[in-house]
Amino acid sequence: MAAPTDVLWLGNDGPPPPNPQTESVFHLSTAGDVLLPTLPNVSATGIAFDGTFLYFNNDGELAKRDLTGTLLADVLLSPPKAGANSEDLAYDVSTGLLWRMDNFVPDDPSDPDVPLGGAPKVTKFNPVTRVVANTFYVAPAVALLPPGGVRWGGLGIAHDQSGNRLFLSFEAEPAPFPNGVVLVRDLTTGATDVLFQTTGFQTGGMDYDPDTQTLWIGGMDFVRHISLDPAFIDPAGTTIVDLASSAILATVKNSSGRFVDGLAFVRGRCP
Repeated sequence: MAAPTDVLWLGNDGPPPPNPQTESVFHLSTAGDVLLPTLPNVSATGIAFDGTFLYFNNDGELAKRDLTGTLLADVLLSPPKAGANSEDLAYDVSTGLLWRMDNFVPDDPSDPDVPLGGAPKVTKFNPVTRVVANTFYVAPAVALLPPGGVRWGGLGIAHDQSGNRLFLSFEAEPAPFPNGVVLVRDLTTGATDVLFQTTGFQTGGMDYDPDTQTLWIGGMDFVRHISLDPAFIDPAGTTIVDLASSAILATVKNSSGRFVDGLAFVRGRCP
């Protein structure tokens, strides 16, 4: 039997249904080695791991797979996506529910919950019953947009069970801009703060590694392994945190050639 390997499953920003599924889902070792099988003709805008199984989001449609990529349940029930483009997923160990990021919901006068001007939406739901447990709208401040940016679109989401918090990643739109922002949201208080912002790469699909208290964040060319230690993230102690290069513990080549807008980290599994 092969030695256990830490694995990254990478979403591919493939075309949403009912378009033909033409992209492939790759999974890699954290050293960057492509592992088999590759899943051809599978679009995935989000991926989450529940400790046993993987959930793939394809712009609002869910599929359940085992760790070989074998399909177990196609098009599971999930709440309708909000606005354009349903993105990454995160699994909440304490409740057995999924969190989902929807890219952007336009301003809607008939829905007072949608912020003026629109915003990305986060939904917590039961993947089997479709029951929604929680929703909220969230975006970085407009002041953080790069020149030419019009709004923030939500992409990635990761859950930290021990800290009862979510990590949320965003891209400046209309994309692509080589910039990103990651927010951290306290699920007890609802307080949301900027964790860091990036220049030179986008912040796409994410997952949190509780053993090392680090984030894996997808992009176009690389997946980056990022320390959450404040001494590395922000050694200068700035108010608006520009991610320091010292916080990037490793870069893993994205072999898919597609933007990674969904990502799942799986600890110590056999390829």
